[in-house]
Amino acid sequence: MSRLNPIYILALIGTFLIITIFMVSGKKNELNEVTSSFNTINQNGKIYNEYKNNWFDKKDVSNRIDRIIKNSMFRNEKILKSETNNLVKIKIESANQRVLSQFLNKILNEKFIIKKLELQKTYISLEIGYK
Repeated sequence: MSRLNPIYILALIGTFLIITIFMVSGKKNELNEVTSSFNTINQNGKIYNEYKNNWFDKKDVSNRIDRIIKNSMFRNEKILKSETNNLVKIKIESANQRVLSQFLNKILNEKFIIKKLELQKTYISLEIGYK
């Protein structure tokens, strides 16, 4: 019976080792791509959740509008606010252009879905949506 040459066994083990190293590096690249994709999806999910909480929360939107309306600068002005199921109508009347400008700046600096905005010299009328 002939014996196996140890060089053949070492060559076979070396070949398996090289093939395994290439396969593992390929799987590492796939894992990095999947991890990157997961992180991107996770970030998009967080952004969407923040978007949903800031823009669609009816109670939060109403509280932010009330906080703007109750500002000391606007207390002496005539402000009408009416709420329906999916929007809030606000109308502020004032002869002072500076007050109207400040009110508009405060509204536009908040995260609101503005459905309609009407500007005149003596009043501002707007509709803010919930969805």
